Amino acid sequence: MNPVTTEATFESYPRQRARTRGFQLGRPRNFHLTSDRALFIRSASGNDSAGSLWTIDLTSGQEHCIVDVRNDIPADNTDGLPAAERARRERMREVASGITAFSVDAAGATAVFAASGIPYLVDLSTAQVTALPAPGPVVDPRISSNGEGVSFVVNRAVYVVSANDIAAGATCIAKPSHEDETWGLSDFVASEELSRFRGHWWLPEVDDTLLVERFDETDVPQWWIADAAQPASEPASRRYPSAGSNNALVELWLIRADLTQVQISWDTNAFPYLASVAPAKSGTIVELLNRSQNLVSICVIDVDKNELREIQRRTDTAWIDVMPGVPCLDEESQLLEIVNDV
Repeated sequence: MNPVTTEATFESYPRQRARTRGFQLGRPRNFHLTSDRALFIRSASGNDSAGSLWTIDLTSGQEHCIVDVRNDIPADNTDGLPAAERARRERMREVASGITAFSVDAAGATAVFAASGIPYLVDLSTAQVTALPAPGPVVDPRISSNGEGVSFVVNRAVYVVSANDIAAGATCIAKPSHEDETWGLSDFVASEELSRFRGHWWLPEVDDTLLVERFDETDVPQWWIADAAQPASEPASRRYPSAGSNNALVELWLIRADLTQVQISWDTNAFPYLASVAPAKSGTIVELLNRSQNLVSICVIDVDKNELREIQRRTDTAWIDVMPGVPCLDEESQLLEIVNDV
């Protein structure tokens, strides 16, 4: 037997952690279940950062790569990512490249994703990948429940592409009127503190209708961040809601197929934080928090009256923990949530 040398087999923990980016590379993640399979993202190995889209048959257990990011689409270029996507990935602690997220229609027939800021649509039965038209690098592409529409954000504006008429191009359905206004993305507090990274949702209970967040940071204090490594560069401007200062004004709007926009209003002074949104066929739940985060209002959207209807209110002597995935409605319109009762 040949002796095993330490130099050939030993790799220090810090080097392993750096090489695998915290042991994140190569592991399957972002699972989505359909009636007959599970979709997930995985890179080729623990040394490869480029995520590809995979599927596993729930009956046979056979795996298949639907979209190989290195061969099926142009080379991934993270330098082309918009600033909003870079910030989003940083807040999500995203360490990979390639495909990092995807969206699937209700039938599990079609998915959309973005790579290098380019939106793609993929037929999950044939693995045919089609690049979608967009006016610039996109953030957070989403497909509607019926698979007929794809939405994404470009330069703080929301665009929609018809999956049945891709050649018609992208239509802008909501755009900012000034530099401190944003449509379709999550505001700073939501993404940084409440783990909500989305800002637009297709409503499964109403065809061709989007629920879109709009936020205005005009009254949020402006900070200037300098780069010590680049002393000749101008400091970057950031709107930052430090403790006790003004928050962004957050709103929700329904945008229908005819491009009509209707605001879903609530008392933003009492509940400045939009904690979560949970669309479902049985109804869309909206979770609102007060500034002290010890009072939560759980509401359902009445899409006929274009308003919120509160169905539950909870308080806590300290604070209320926001848990990803809840509250939401099940198929029988029963409220599901996690309550701290210890």
